[in-house]
Amino acid sequence: MLQEKDFLACGNGQVTFHYRNSKAGRIETRTLPGATFLWLLLQHALPKGFPRTRNFGFPHSNRKPLIQ
Repeated sequence: MLQEKDFLACGNGQVTFHYRNSKAGRIETRTLPGATFLWLLLQHALPKGFPRTRNFGFPHSNRKPLIQ
């Protein structure tokens, strides 16, 4: 999840931010057009009324031993 400290610059319709590359396991910098950045960010937002299922029942992180 991006935090405020991860945003480096925002201007001229461009957003520059730090993110963790999951494949390489390191922090990288990326610059995107504002509309593309918002589209990527909003892919992680749930519609109103939808619960985050990983916080309940067997998908909860405390239940990993049960799943294995």
